[in-house]
Amino acid sequence: MRESNFPEQALAVLRLAQFDAAAGRSLELLSGSFIWDDECYLEFVAYCRDKGCRRYHEPVVYRTSLILGRPDEESRRGWEELLRLCPSWPGFRPERRSESLRPELERAVAEEW
Repeated sequence: MRESNFPEQALAVLRLAQFDAAAGRSLELLSGSFIWDDECYLEFVAYCRDKGCRRYHEPVVYRTSLILGRPDEESRRGWEELLRLCPSWPGFRPERRSESLRPELERAVAEEW
């Protein structure tokens, strides 16, 4: 397996994340992304920042770009890396990157700004 740009401790957190159909969703303001409670994203971010990794935003920014129908190629590498290393992460579920979420995401962002 190729080496990761993400710290192993951060990846371990995502590998332990379990899908929960009842997981709540919130808007993460810095990235403008939806984050579900079962994704363990905030713990992932904490481990990344602790180890000096600043690419933690790429997977959720890319997912948001898919929801908006405008894939962000600059963030794709982080998404693809996590997909390779943590394929069961709940954040990769098709319904969490569907363009059907676009109106809800746009409304949530507008309400915050």
